[in-house]
Amino acid sequence: MAVAALSSSLLNFARSHIDWVLAAGAFVGTAVLTERKASFDSIDAYVMGQVARGVLHHGTPMVRLHLPAHQIREFHLGTYSKYGLGMSLLWVPFLALDEALGFSRPHLVALVGPLLLAATVLVMFSLAIRLGATRRQAAAITVAIAFCTFLFTYGKTYFSETAVALCIAVALLGLARLGTSVGWAAAVGGAVGLSVLFRTDSLLLVLIPVGVAMLALRPPIRHLAVAAAVAFPPLALWGWYNVARFGSVFSLGYKNDPGFTHSFVDGLIGLLVSPGKGIIWFAPVLILTLWSIRGAYRRWPILAVLAIVLICSRFLFYAAWWKWDGGLSFGPRFIVPALPAFVIPMTALVIERGRDPRFVRIGAGLAVIGAFMALLGAVSFGSWGTDVPAGSWRSNPIVIVVQKHVHL
Repeated sequence: MAVAALSSSLLNFARSHIDWVLAAGAFVGTAVLTERKASFDSIDAYVMGQVARGVLHHGTPMVRLHLPAHQIREFHLGTYSKYGLGMSLLWVPFLALDEALGFSRPHLVALVGPLLLAATVLVMFSLAIRLGATRRQAAAITVAIAFCTFLFTYGKTYFSETAVALCIAVALLGLARLGTSVGWAAAVGGAVGLSVLFRTDSLLLVLIPVGVAMLALRPPIRHLAVAAAVAFPPLALWGWYNVARFGSVFSLGYKNDPGFTHSFVDGLIGLLVSPGKGIIWFAPVLILTLWSIRGAYRRWPILAVLAIVLICSRFLFYAAWWKWDGGLSFGPRFIVPALPAFVIPMTALVIERGRDPRFVRIGAGLAVIGAFMALLGAVSFGSWGTDVPAGSWRSNPIVIVVQKHVHL
């Protein structure tokens, strides 16, 4: 009797706090996998870690890079870090705790990614609720995007894409609640400002579209002023950091990179459908949202258009980038920040088709495939680079794992 009563109480608690249960699951799942490495496992992470140490020990992010010449050439680096300052600043308190506890490796810094993923889960759930989903529907939507796409995989990495994904989720929730409180206007401003501090591409891919959408929603002038005031400090810090490193606000540190020299058509096809990087292989459940664009626009026209812009602009922007595939990464890394935007068409889809048994079966099947791919990436994520062209069948994660662990 006692066991049954306890089980019933736990089940009721889980049902009434399903958002926190999902967030805890996302954190624990990725944190356990992250703890297996607890080291800066990429040149990006290593450089950002050096900047974090500079801030912690010397009070400045202006850290001169001391790397072998071949790495400087391979990654097109200069005297200072070319990466955003946001992740380094986020790591500082965790790095301080690591050192205070005597850890020789960044054990606590490694938990930042899982924390960002857990926070994104909470925000996406709240956004689905705000858009009219029931708690059960919001849970299904959140699971589909957080656990059945490569967003889960990136929760265990040091890449800044997960941080920008959280910023976009917060901005969308703030816009959905705009007008209810000036605090949500502040949340939008803070989110877009921080997104630029994490990744410079957010100037074009986040700040401008979110800013236009906010103006289209016509909030009170006071709310716009608050949003601008909150966005200003991180944007000012971003500008100062560029001037300090490169001598100009708009010198972004990528002048040594080949730039937009890749075939746009090949890159776009690669990001969409190629076996090694195509989104349809790494997040097949998102394909269903193509059937809900009209429904989303009918319900929330401005948010729906914004979601489409946030998603499509990343494909269009990075298709021609020389490293369109994201380098040594799992799936289409540059698309990760836009994944929370799928909450909007996914919510319309679930509200309109959630009682259709055929839709539920198809959605569940695609979600299972995506969850398998996400878990495969999270468990085996390391150096996913190979000596074959990015996007080919031989660069597909399943093929790589088979080649590494199965001897035929």
